[in-house]
Amino acid sequence: MNEKQAKNFFFEMNDIFNKVGLRYFLFLGTLLGAIREQRFIPIDKDFDIGVFKEEFDLKKDKLKAEFEKNGFETKWKFNNSKEEEKNNPVGLGIYKGLVEVGKKRKMHCDICAFIKLKKWRYYPRAGKSRKVLAYLSKIIGKLKDIEFYGRKVKVPFYTEKFLELTYGKDWRTPHTKFKAESGIGSQFLPESGNEFWWAEE
Repeated sequence: MNEKQAKNFFFEMNDIFNKVGLRYFLFLGTLLGAIREQRFIPIDKDFDIGVFKEEFDLKKDKLKAEFEKNGFETKWKFNNSKEEEKNNPVGLGIYKGLVEVGKKRKMHCDICAFIKLKKWRYYPRAGKSRKVLAYLSKIIGKLKDIEFYGRKVKVPFYTEKFLELTYGKDWRTPHTKFKAESGIGSQFLPESGNEFWWAEE
Protein backbone atom coordinates (compact mmCIF):
# COMPACT_ATOMS: atom_id res chain seq x y z
CA MET A 1 0.00 0.00 0.00
CA ASN A 2 1.46 3.33 -1.06
CA GLU A 3 1.53 5.51 2.07
CA LYS A 4 0.93 8.85 0.30
CA GLN A 5 -2.06 7.51 -1.62
CA ALA A 6 -3.35 5.77 1.50
CA LYS A 7 -3.19 9.00 3.50
CA ASN A 8 -5.11 10.92 0.83
CA PHE A 9 -7.79 8.22 0.72
CA PHE A 10 -8.01 8.07 4.52
CA PHE A 11 -8.19 11.84 5.01
CA GLU A 12 -10.95 12.19 2.42
CA MET A 13 -12.87 9.31 3.98
CA ASN A 14 -12.46 10.82 7.44
CA ASP A 15 -13.76 14.19 6.24
CA ILE A 16 -16.84 12.57 4.73
CA PHE A 17 -17.65 10.71 7.92
CA ASN A 18 -17.32 13.94 9.88
CA LYS A 19 -19.54 15.80 7.40
CA VAL A 20 -22.25 13.12 7.62
CA GLY A 21 -21.93 13.00 11.42
CA LEU A 22 -21.29 9.28 11.76
CA ARG A 23 -18.80 7.85 14.24
CA TYR A 24 -16.33 5.22 13.09
CA PHE A 25 -13.37 3.44 14.64
CA LEU A 26 -10.19 1.86 13.28
CA PHE A 27 -10.45 -1.88 12.92
CA LEU A 28 -8.37 -4.94 11.92
CA GLY A 29 -5.15 -4.12 10.02
CA THR A 30 -5.77 -0.38 10.01
CA LEU A 31 -5.97 -0.40 13.81
CA LEU A 32 -2.97 -2.72 14.08
CA GLY A 33 -0.84 -0.35 12.02
CA ALA A 34 -1.98 2.73 13.94
CA ILE A 35 -1.14 1.19 17.33
CA ARG A 36 1.92 -0.96 16.58
CA GLU A 37 3.64 1.15 13.93
CA GLN A 38 1.86 4.54 14.00
CA ARG A 39 1.30 4.24 10.25
CA PHE A 40 -0.45 2.12 7.65
CA ILE A 41 1.13 -1.32 7.37
CA PRO A 42 2.93 -1.40 3.99
CA ILE A 43 1.86 -5.00 3.24
CA ASP A 44 -1.78 -4.36 4.12
CA LYS A 45 -4.22 -4.56 1.21
CA ASP A 46 -7.07 -2.32 2.29
CA PHE A 47 -8.60 -0.21 5.05
CA ASP A 48 -10.95 -1.61 7.68
CA ILE A 49 -13.15 0.51 9.89
CA GLY A 50 -16.05 -0.30 12.17
CA VAL A 51 -19.31 1.48 12.90
CA PHE A 52 -22.21 0.66 15.20
CA LYS A 53 -25.13 -0.78 13.24
CA GLU A 54 -27.83 1.33 14.89
CA GLU A 55 -25.90 4.51 14.03
CA PHE A 56 -24.99 3.27 10.55
CA ASP A 57 -28.65 2.56 9.70
CA LEU A 58 -29.60 6.16 10.41
CA LYS A 59 -26.91 7.64 8.16
CA LYS A 60 -26.06 4.92 5.62
CA ASP A 61 -27.92 6.39 2.62
CA LYS A 62 -26.50 9.86 3.22
CA LEU A 63 -23.03 8.36 3.72
CA LYS A 64 -23.19 6.38 0.47
CA ALA A 65 -24.42 9.41 -1.47
CA GLU A 66 -21.67 11.62 -0.06
CA PHE A 67 -18.95 9.15 -1.03
CA GLU A 68 -20.34 8.91 -4.56
CA LYS A 69 -20.55 12.71 -4.76
CA ASN A 70 -16.81 12.79 -4.02
CA GLY A 71 -15.84 10.32 -6.72
CA PHE A 72 -15.86 7.04 -4.76
CA GLU A 73 -17.42 3.88 -6.09
CA THR A 74 -19.58 2.20 -3.46
CA LYS A 75 -21.11 -1.21 -2.88
CA TRP A 76 -23.41 -2.35 -0.08
CA LYS A 77 -22.22 -5.40 1.86
CA PHE A 78 -24.84 -8.04 2.64
CA ASN A 79 -24.52 -11.10 4.86
CA ASN A 80 -26.90 -13.17 2.73
CA SER A 81 -29.60 -12.91 0.06
CA LYS A 82 -32.40 -12.47 2.62
CA GLU A 83 -30.74 -9.39 4.04
CA GLU A 84 -30.20 -8.09 0.52
CA GLU A 85 -33.90 -8.54 -0.22
CA LYS A 86 -34.74 -6.55 2.91
CA ASN A 87 -32.16 -3.91 1.94
CA ASN A 88 -30.46 -4.40 5.29
CA PRO A 89 -26.73 -4.07 4.56
CA VAL A 90 -24.12 -5.04 7.14
CA GLY A 91 -21.62 -2.59 5.74
CA LEU A 92 -20.39 -0.58 2.79
CA GLY A 93 -17.39 -0.98 0.52
CA ILE A 94 -15.83 2.18 -0.92
CA TYR A 95 -13.30 2.34 -3.76
CA LYS A 96 -11.12 5.07 -5.25
CA GLY A 97 -7.70 5.36 -6.85
CA LEU A 98 -5.11 2.57 -7.09
CA VAL A 99 -3.23 0.65 -4.39
CA GLU A 100 0.04 1.20 -6.27
CA VAL A 101 0.91 3.22 -9.37
CA GLY A 102 0.70 0.95 -12.39
CA LYS A 103 -1.49 -1.66 -10.72
CA LYS A 104 -5.16 -2.21 -11.52
CA ARG A 105 -6.37 -3.03 -8.00
CA LYS A 106 -8.33 -0.12 -6.55
CA MET A 107 -7.73 1.21 -3.07
CA HIS A 108 -10.71 0.35 -0.93
CA CYS A 109 -12.14 0.35 2.56
CA ASP A 110 -14.54 -2.09 4.18
CA ILE A 111 -16.95 -0.31 6.50
CA CYS A 112 -18.23 -2.99 8.89
CA ALA A 113 -21.40 -2.41 10.92
CA PHE A 114 -21.33 -4.09 14.35
CA ILE A 115 -24.67 -5.31 15.68
CA LYS A 116 -25.44 -5.30 19.42
CA LEU A 117 -26.67 -8.61 20.82
CA LYS A 118 -26.91 -9.01 24.59
CA LYS A 119 -23.38 -8.49 25.92
CA TRP A 120 -21.76 -8.71 22.47
CA ARG A 121 -21.07 -6.61 19.40
CA TYR A 122 -20.69 -8.68 16.24
CA TYR A 123 -20.13 -8.26 12.52
CA PRO A 124 -21.76 -10.92 10.32
CA ARG A 125 -19.23 -11.31 7.54
CA ALA A 126 -20.47 -10.51 4.07
CA GLY A 127 -20.21 -13.26 1.48
CA LYS A 128 -19.85 -17.02 1.94
CA SER A 129 -18.11 -17.14 5.33
CA ARG A 130 -20.38 -18.37 8.12
CA LYS A 131 -18.16 -16.94 10.83
CA VAL A 132 -18.92 -13.71 12.65
CA LEU A 133 -16.40 -11.38 14.24
CA ALA A 134 -17.60 -10.83 17.80
CA TYR A 135 -16.32 -8.90 20.79
CA LEU A 136 -17.75 -8.19 24.21
CA SER A 137 -19.48 -4.82 24.24
CA LYS A 138 -17.24 -3.66 27.08
CA ILE A 139 -14.25 -4.07 24.73
CA ILE A 140 -15.63 -2.61 21.52
CA GLY A 141 -18.63 -0.54 22.65
CA LYS A 142 -16.56 2.17 24.33
CA LEU A 143 -14.22 4.25 22.16
CA LYS A 144 -11.32 6.63 22.76
CA ASP A 145 -9.39 9.11 20.62
CA ILE A 146 -5.83 8.68 19.39
CA GLU A 147 -3.79 10.77 16.96
CA PHE A 148 -3.05 9.16 13.61
CA TYR A 149 -1.26 11.08 10.85
CA GLY A 150 -2.14 14.31 12.64
CA ARG A 151 -5.86 13.51 12.85
CA LYS A 152 -7.91 12.50 15.86
CA VAL A 153 -9.50 9.13 15.22
CA LYS A 154 -11.44 6.71 17.38
CA VAL A 155 -10.34 3.22 18.41
CA PRO A 156 -11.76 0.61 20.81
CA PHE A 157 -11.08 1.71 24.39
CA TYR A 158 -9.46 -1.61 25.32
CA THR A 159 -7.25 -1.54 22.27
CA GLU A 160 -4.63 -4.11 23.27
CA LYS A 161 -7.24 -6.68 24.29
CA PHE A 162 -9.06 -6.08 21.02
CA LEU A 163 -5.86 -6.72 19.04
CA GLU A 164 -5.01 -9.82 21.07
CA LEU A 165 -8.43 -11.31 20.41
CA THR A 166 -8.14 -10.49 16.72
CA TYR A 167 -4.51 -11.38 15.95
CA GLY A 168 -3.35 -13.47 18.88
CA LYS A 169 -0.91 -12.75 21.70
CA ASP A 170 1.95 -12.04 19.27
CA TRP A 171 0.15 -9.10 17.64
CA ARG A 172 3.11 -6.83 18.48
CA THR A 173 5.39 -8.87 16.19
CA PRO A 174 5.45 -7.56 12.60
CA HIS A 175 5.12 -10.04 9.74
CA THR A 176 6.77 -9.79 6.34
CA LYS A 177 3.76 -11.27 4.55
CA PHE A 178 0.12 -10.26 4.68
CA LYS A 179 -1.57 -11.94 7.64
CA ALA A 180 -5.33 -11.87 8.02
CA GLU A 181 -6.87 -11.90 11.47
CA SER A 182 -5.80 -15.08 13.24
CA GLY A 183 -6.98 -14.80 16.82
CA ILE A 184 -9.63 -17.39 17.66
CA GLY A 185 -11.03 -15.21 20.41
CA SER A 186 -12.96 -12.97 18.05
CA GLN A 187 -14.39 -15.49 15.59
CA PHE A 188 -17.49 -17.63 16.11
CA LEU A 189 -19.71 -19.89 14.07
CA PRO A 190 -23.27 -18.67 14.73
CA GLU A 191 -24.65 -22.00 15.93
CA SER A 192 -27.61 -22.22 18.30
CA GLY A 193 -25.61 -23.88 21.08
CA ASN A 194 -22.84 -21.32 21.06
CA GLU A 195 -22.55 -19.13 24.17
CA PHE A 196 -22.47 -16.14 21.85
CA TRP A 197 -26.21 -16.44 21.25
CA TRP A 198 -27.53 -17.22 24.71
CA ALA A 199 -25.14 -15.48 27.09
CA GLU A 200 -26.82 -13.09 29.51
CA GLU A 201 -26.10 -9.38 29.64
